[in-house]
Amino acid sequence: MVRAMKSLLIGILLLLAFGAGSARAVTQTLTVTKAGNGTGTVTSSPAGINCGATCTASFTKNTNVTLTATADPGSAFAGWSGACTGTGSCVVKMSANKTVTATFNSSNLALNRPATASSTQMSSTLPQYVDDGNTTTRWSSAQQIDPQWIYIDLGSTKTIGRVVLNWEAAYASSYEIQTSPDASTWTTIFSTTTGNGGIDDLTVSGSGRYVRMYGTVRGTQFGYSLWEFEVYAWPSTYYNGPLGNNNPLPAPGHKVMVLWHEIGGHTWAQTQSEVQQRIADVGNNPFDGIGIHYGGGGTSGGRKLRLYHPI
Repeated sequence: MVRAMKSLLIGILLLLAFGAGSARAVTQTLTVTKAGNGTGTVTSSPAGINCGATCTASFTKNTNVTLTATADPGSAFAGWSGACTGTGSCVVKMSANKTVTATFNSSNLALNRPATASSTQMSSTLPQYVDDGNTTTRWSSAQQIDPQWIYIDLGSTKTIGRVVLNWEAAYASSYEIQTSPDASTWTTIFSTTTGNGGIDDLTVSGSGRYVRMYGTVRGTQFGYSLWEFEVYAWPSTYYNGPLGNNNPLPAPGHKVMVLWHEIGGHTWAQTQSEVQQRIADVGNNPFDGIGIHYGGGGTSGGRKLRLYHPI
């Protein structure tokens, strides 16, 4: 009888032990999806999500998982939906299986906008391929004829600070970047006679509804051909990192915008409309820091007025 009672007691203890272990092992699944026409990565703390590659992971039940979205260059994080909302960090309590969507939008104003060209070489190199976001498709002009051009309709008047041309082998050695309010009267905002192909990342200043690459001299015996024609509202003075050795790094999850720069007796500044455009580009996220940067060597190294804002 005693032996039977002892066996029963051991069985109950084993059952309780296994039951408790099972309770501790309960997990819930977190799934991240991405939306929008831009690109970026979502990571988690504790580790598990790196989406990118890993967009589903299991976490112990009731764990608080913090998701962080990081936009790729040329894109901006637009916000969360599903188990989170807003544009800051997303904290998900894993009380059940959860799904979160991160939306990234391209800051390329030209992406998938209507494009018109002076000519087309063949049906596989139509103007529409110049701004489709695909670097394996391209526009090419008729061969051995100067000048040739292609323009993009941005849909409304935009302030333009940067243009990126990704040339195929048939590049322009001389060309202009032009803007227009009506695709009839054009203003040149950039020109070169020393083009050498590859990727031309140009800082420009202008405004217009239409932006045109106007090629005047071919760099080869062929025509003009572009893999991609990108247009951005803000120039490359928008940084993700320190600007000098006397200035602190931006806080994690923040970027820096330079508003004003003085060096060697010359002053450069963003206009009020450009600042407003930049704020609109980042989804009106509030700026939450400001600082004067002195370059190496004190004021002789230049001064910059910087604003910090959440990504």
